[in-house]
Amino acid sequence: MTTDSSPAPSRAPCELVREKSARIAWLWLDRAETGNRLSREMVDALHGALDQVEAGGDIDVLVLAARGGVFCRGRVEPADATQRPPLAHRADLLASSDLMLRLASLPCITLAMVGGDVTGAGIELVASCDVAIAGNTVRFAVPDLAHGRWPHTTQVALSRVLPPRQALALLLDTRARDAAEMARLGLLHEVVADAGLEARAGALAATLAARPAAVVAPGKQSFHRQLAMNRADAYLYAVERQTRDLPGPETDNMGNAERADR
Repeated sequence: MTTDSSPAPSRAPCELVREKSARIAWLWLDRAETGNRLSREMVDALHGALDQVEAGGDIDVLVLAARGGVFCRGRVEPADATQRPPLAHRADLLASSDLMLRLASLPCITLAMVGGDVTGAGIELVASCDVAIAGNTVRFAVPDLAHGRWPHTTQVALSRVLPPRQALALLLDTRARDAAEMARLGLLHEVVADAGLEARAGALAATLAARPAAVVAPGKQSFHRQLAMNRADAYLYAVERQTRDLPGPETDNMGNAERADR
């Protein structure tokens, strides 16, 4: 009798699961044995999943979640980062940063369902989603300073969802904080009992999926674009966008003219 000695196929770092009855997909981080860390393999797999979401055009809500009792423990162990050439480390950081930018700019609504502890760059994932909810026992920490380094990329995501002083305090104070405190700071929209987290995420996703996608996608683009402007320019931009949203031949021509200028 012969036996097959070939290695079993390795499990993918993440899994994209589409709901059959709704325009909702769940993107599961699935490397609990490594803390669902943002290794280059994980980052590349998440980019591939986002490629599928964008190519399909049939997803209105993407739920980002994790298996194994931990959401994400950052990128790599501090000791591991020093073993790689600086240019390789830079390439990994760029790939991870691009992932956060893609999450924030997806035309569909993104919902982070945080059912386990979050550390360092894992908080970037949460902050990069449009909506975030967590279980009541989840804890969050940015421990980089305790290891003698500054969390340069994490500060980018945090400073765009929290008031600047609160974001800086979180970077300076390396202690773990509970979900209730993170909700008060503004990172989370809801905190629910751990046992009911997935059900609540599913119900919230269904509510969000009922929003008109044709309005949500350009609306998200408008929201993020005006954030980068001063208040006066933001109002001018908003007036132009809101005027173009009005029905009629004149506003249709305005939209056509803008597309021709791009």
